[in-house]
Amino acid sequence: MAVNGLSKSARRITQALDLVAQARTSPSSRLLFDQLGIPRSSGYDLVSSLGRRQYLQNRTGSQWVLGDEIHVLALSRYGLGGIAERIAPALEALQEGTQEVALLAVLAGSMSLVTHTFGSLRAMRMVTDVGTRQPVGWTAAGRLLVSHLPDRSVHQLLAMEPRSSPRGGTSMTSEAFVREVREARSRGYAIAQDPVLDEASSIAAPLIDSQGRCAATINLVLPTGRLKNSQDSLMSLVCAAAAKLSRALTEIAT
Repeated sequence: MAVNGLSKSARRITQALDLVAQARTSPSSRLLFDQLGIPRSSGYDLVSSLGRRQYLQNRTGSQWVLGDEIHVLALSRYGLGGIAERIAPALEALQEGTQEVALLAVLAGSMSLVTHTFGSLRAMRMVTDVGTRQPVGWTAAGRLLVSHLPDRSVHQLLAMEPRSSPRGGTSMTSEAFVREVREARSRGYAIAQDPVLDEASSIAAPLIDSQGRCAATINLVLPTGRLKNSQDSLMSLVCAAAAKLSRALTEIAT
Protein backbone atom coordinates (compact mmCIF):
# COMPACT_ATOMS: atom_id res chain seq x y z
CA MET A 1 0.00 0.00 0.00
CA ALA A 2 1.36 3.38 -0.96
CA VAL A 3 1.76 6.08 1.69
CA ASN A 4 2.42 9.68 0.63
CA GLY A 5 2.89 8.46 -2.92
CA LEU A 6 5.54 5.85 -2.00
CA SER A 7 5.21 2.16 -1.23
CA LYS A 8 6.67 0.79 2.00
CA SER A 9 9.66 -0.70 0.16
CA ALA A 10 10.31 2.53 -1.75
CA ARG A 11 10.22 4.57 1.48
CA ARG A 12 12.64 2.13 3.08
CA ILE A 13 15.06 2.50 0.17
CA THR A 14 14.97 6.30 0.26
CA GLN A 15 15.37 6.28 4.06
CA ALA A 16 18.40 4.00 3.80
CA LEU A 17 20.04 6.20 1.17
CA ASP A 18 19.30 9.36 3.17
CA LEU A 19 20.82 7.86 6.32
CA VAL A 20 24.02 6.89 4.51
CA ALA A 21 24.25 10.24 2.70
CA GLN A 22 23.79 12.30 5.86
CA ALA A 23 25.97 10.21 8.20
CA ARG A 24 29.16 11.89 9.40
CA THR A 25 30.89 8.49 9.35
CA SER A 26 29.99 5.48 7.24
CA PRO A 27 27.31 3.51 9.12
CA SER A 28 27.64 -0.19 9.82
CA SER A 29 24.93 -2.64 8.76
CA ARG A 30 23.78 -2.98 12.37
CA LEU A 31 23.51 0.77 12.89
CA LEU A 32 21.67 1.19 9.60
CA PHE A 33 19.14 -1.53 10.46
CA ASP A 34 18.59 -0.05 13.94
CA GLN A 35 17.96 3.43 12.52
CA LEU A 36 15.56 2.02 9.94
CA GLY A 37 13.80 -0.04 12.61
CA ILE A 38 13.89 -3.25 10.57
CA PRO A 39 15.00 -6.82 11.42
CA ARG A 40 18.42 -7.98 10.25
CA SER A 41 16.99 -10.41 7.70
CA SER A 42 15.07 -7.62 5.95
CA GLY A 43 18.03 -5.26 6.34
CA TYR A 44 20.49 -7.61 4.68
CA ASP A 45 18.08 -8.15 1.78
CA LEU A 46 17.78 -4.36 1.40
CA VAL A 47 21.48 -3.47 1.43
CA SER A 48 22.37 -6.46 -0.74
CA SER A 49 19.86 -5.33 -3.36
CA LEU A 50 21.11 -1.72 -3.23
CA GLY A 51 24.69 -2.97 -3.42
CA ARG A 52 24.02 -5.06 -6.55
CA ARG A 53 22.60 -1.97 -8.25
CA GLN A 54 25.60 0.11 -7.09
CA TYR A 55 23.43 2.47 -5.07
CA LEU A 56 25.44 1.48 -1.98
CA GLN A 57 28.99 0.22 -1.58
CA ASN A 58 30.28 -1.92 1.26
CA ARG A 59 33.57 -0.93 2.86
CA THR A 60 35.78 -3.06 5.06
CA GLY A 61 34.03 -3.77 8.33
CA SER A 62 30.54 -3.77 6.80
CA GLN A 63 30.37 0.02 6.61
CA TRP A 64 28.20 1.53 3.89
CA VAL A 65 28.77 4.50 1.57
CA LEU A 66 26.84 5.78 -1.41
CA GLY A 67 27.64 3.82 -4.55
CA ASP A 68 28.83 4.89 -7.97
CA GLU A 69 25.35 4.89 -9.48
CA ILE A 70 24.12 7.45 -6.94
CA HIS A 71 27.05 9.72 -7.73
CA VAL A 72 26.35 9.44 -11.47
CA LEU A 73 22.69 10.32 -10.94
CA ALA A 74 23.59 13.28 -8.75
CA LEU A 75 26.18 14.61 -11.17
CA SER A 76 23.79 14.19 -14.10
CA ARG A 77 21.63 16.88 -12.51
CA TYR A 78 24.53 19.29 -13.05
CA GLY A 79 25.39 18.05 -16.55
CA LEU A 80 28.40 16.06 -15.31
CA GLY A 81 27.06 12.51 -15.55
CA GLY A 82 29.10 11.76 -18.66
CA ILE A 83 32.41 12.40 -16.89
CA ALA A 84 31.46 11.04 -13.45
CA GLU A 85 34.01 8.24 -13.59
CA ARG A 86 36.81 10.70 -14.40
CA ILE A 87 36.21 13.13 -11.56
CA ALA A 88 37.45 11.03 -8.65
CA PRO A 89 40.75 10.05 -10.36
CA ALA A 90 41.40 13.69 -11.30
CA LEU A 91 40.84 14.89 -7.74
CA GLU A 92 42.84 12.05 -6.25
CA ALA A 93 45.79 12.85 -8.54
CA LEU A 94 45.62 16.53 -7.58
CA GLN A 95 45.50 15.67 -3.89
CA GLU A 96 48.45 13.29 -4.17
CA GLY A 97 50.43 15.81 -6.17
CA THR A 98 49.91 18.62 -3.68
CA GLN A 99 49.19 16.85 -0.38
CA GLU A 100 46.35 19.31 0.15
CA VAL A 101 42.56 18.94 0.04
CA ALA A 102 41.15 18.66 -3.50
CA LEU A 103 37.43 18.95 -4.13
CA LEU A 104 34.72 19.49 -6.74
CA ALA A 105 32.00 22.10 -6.27
CA VAL A 106 28.83 22.89 -8.21
CA LEU A 107 26.28 25.70 -8.08
CA ALA A 108 23.18 24.79 -6.06
CA GLY A 109 20.84 27.77 -5.99
CA SER A 110 22.89 30.59 -4.52
CA MET A 111 25.32 28.18 -2.87
CA SER A 112 28.59 26.50 -3.73
CA LEU A 113 28.07 22.77 -3.00
CA VAL A 114 30.91 20.29 -2.43
CA THR A 115 30.16 17.01 -4.22
CA HIS A 116 33.55 15.26 -3.99
CA THR A 117 36.56 15.67 -1.73
CA PHE A 118 39.96 14.00 -1.44
CA GLY A 119 42.29 14.56 1.46
CA SER A 120 41.25 15.25 5.00
CA LEU A 121 42.77 17.83 7.29
CA ARG A 122 40.88 17.75 10.58
CA ALA A 123 40.97 21.53 10.90
CA MET A 124 39.42 21.96 7.45
CA ARG A 125 36.64 19.36 7.56
CA MET A 126 33.99 21.97 8.24
CA VAL A 127 34.64 23.59 4.86
CA THR A 128 35.63 20.56 2.74
CA ASP A 129 33.24 17.74 3.66
CA VAL A 130 30.97 16.44 0.91
CA GLY A 131 27.64 18.25 1.21
CA THR A 132 29.17 21.49 2.52
CA ARG A 133 27.31 24.55 1.21
CA GLN A 134 28.60 28.10 1.27
CA PRO A 135 27.21 31.27 -0.33
CA VAL A 136 28.84 31.97 -3.68
CA GLY A 137 30.00 35.38 -2.49
CA TRP A 138 32.19 33.78 0.16
CA THR A 139 34.28 31.42 -1.98
CA ALA A 140 36.76 31.21 -4.82
CA ALA A 141 34.56 28.54 -6.39
CA GLY A 142 31.56 30.87 -6.26
CA ARG A 143 33.31 33.51 -8.34
CA LEU A 144 33.62 31.01 -11.18
CA LEU A 145 30.37 29.08 -10.75
CA VAL A 146 28.37 32.24 -11.57
CA SER A 147 30.80 33.58 -14.17
CA HIS A 148 28.66 32.57 -17.16
CA LEU A 149 25.62 34.40 -15.78
CA PRO A 150 24.69 37.98 -16.71
CA ASP A 151 25.43 40.68 -14.14
CA ARG A 152 21.77 41.01 -13.18
CA SER A 153 21.55 37.31 -12.26
CA VAL A 154 24.71 37.52 -10.17
CA HIS A 155 23.30 40.50 -8.26
CA GLN A 156 20.09 38.53 -7.63
CA LEU A 157 22.02 35.56 -6.26
CA LEU A 158 24.00 37.78 -3.93
CA ALA A 159 20.79 39.31 -2.62
CA MET A 160 19.73 35.83 -1.46
CA GLU A 161 22.75 35.22 0.78
CA PRO A 162 24.12 36.61 4.08
CA ARG A 163 25.93 39.90 3.69
CA SER A 164 28.90 38.95 5.88
CA SER A 165 30.89 35.76 6.43
CA PRO A 166 31.27 33.96 9.79
CA ARG A 167 34.59 35.73 10.39
CA GLY A 168 32.81 39.09 10.23
CA GLY A 169 34.33 42.18 8.69
CA THR A 170 32.97 44.44 6.00
CA SER A 171 31.10 42.59 3.29
CA MET A 172 31.96 43.14 -0.36
CA THR A 173 29.51 45.19 -2.38
CA SER A 174 27.58 43.46 -5.11
CA GLU A 175 29.29 45.58 -7.76
CA ALA A 176 32.76 44.72 -6.46
CA PHE A 177 31.91 41.02 -6.43
CA VAL A 178 30.71 41.12 -10.04
CA ARG A 179 34.01 42.73 -11.03
CA GLU A 180 35.89 39.90 -9.32
CA VAL A 181 33.68 37.36 -11.10
CA ARG A 182 34.53 38.84 -14.51
CA GLU A 183 38.24 39.00 -13.65
CA ALA A 184 38.25 35.39 -12.47
CA ARG A 185 36.56 34.24 -15.67
CA SER A 186 39.11 36.13 -17.76
CA ARG A 187 42.09 34.70 -15.81
CA GLY A 188 40.70 31.19 -15.70
CA TYR A 189 41.01 30.80 -11.93
CA ALA A 190 40.04 32.41 -8.63
CA ILE A 191 41.80 32.64 -5.28
CA ALA A 192 40.13 33.54 -1.99
CA GLN A 193 40.71 33.28 1.72
CA ASP A 194 38.34 30.87 3.39
CA PRO A 195 35.38 32.66 5.01
CA VAL A 196 35.30 30.29 8.00
CA LEU A 197 38.94 29.42 8.75
CA ASP A 198 41.43 32.24 9.27
CA GLU A 199 44.47 30.31 8.06
CA ALA A 200 42.94 28.58 5.02
CA SER A 201 42.63 29.69 1.40
CA SER A 202 41.46 28.10 -1.81
CA ILE A 203 42.29 28.06 -5.50
CA ALA A 204 39.48 27.26 -7.94
CA ALA A 205 39.47 26.61 -11.69
CA PRO A 206 36.37 26.11 -13.86
CA LEU A 207 35.05 23.10 -15.73
CA ILE A 208 33.64 24.72 -18.87
CA ASP A 209 31.00 22.83 -20.85
CA SER A 210 30.35 22.91 -24.58
CA GLN A 211 28.10 25.98 -24.21
CA GLY A 212 30.71 27.99 -22.33
CA ARG A 213 29.06 27.61 -18.94
CA CYS A 214 30.93 26.85 -15.73
CA ALA A 215 29.48 23.45 -14.83
CA ALA A 216 31.67 22.96 -11.75
CA THR A 217 35.01 23.92 -10.25
CA ILE A 218 38.10 22.02 -9.20
CA ASN A 219 39.35 23.43 -5.91
CA LEU A 220 42.41 23.13 -3.72
CA VAL A 221 41.99 24.08 -0.05
CA LEU A 222 45.24 24.69 1.81
CA PRO A 223 46.99 26.76 4.48
CA THR A 224 47.30 30.38 3.41
CA GLY A 225 51.03 30.36 4.12
CA ARG A 226 51.68 27.60 1.63
CA LEU A 227 49.56 29.32 -1.00
CA LYS A 228 51.67 32.47 -0.70
CA ASN A 229 54.90 30.48 -1.08
CA SER A 230 53.83 28.21 -3.95
CA GLN A 231 50.95 30.00 -5.66
CA ASP A 232 52.11 29.69 -9.27
CA SER A 233 52.91 25.98 -9.19
CA LEU A 234 49.75 25.07 -7.28
CA MET A 235 47.60 27.24 -9.53
CA SER A 236 49.04 25.48 -12.60
CA LEU A 237 48.14 22.06 -11.20
CA VAL A 238 44.57 23.09 -10.39
CA CYS A 239 44.06 24.70 -13.80
CA ALA A 240 45.50 21.66 -15.59
CA ALA A 241 43.14 19.31 -13.76
CA ALA A 242 40.14 21.50 -14.57
CA ALA A 243 41.17 21.88 -18.22
CA LYS A 244 41.43 18.10 -18.62
CA LEU A 245 37.91 17.57 -17.29
CA SER A 246 36.61 20.48 -19.38
CA ARG A 247 37.92 18.78 -22.52
CA ALA A 248 36.20 15.55 -21.51
CA LEU A 249 32.98 17.44 -20.84
CA THR A 250 33.13 19.06 -24.27
CA GLU A 251 33.93 15.78 -26.03
CA ILE A 252 30.90 13.95 -24.70
CA ALA A 253 28.67 16.73 -26.02
CA THR A 254 29.92 16.36 -29.61
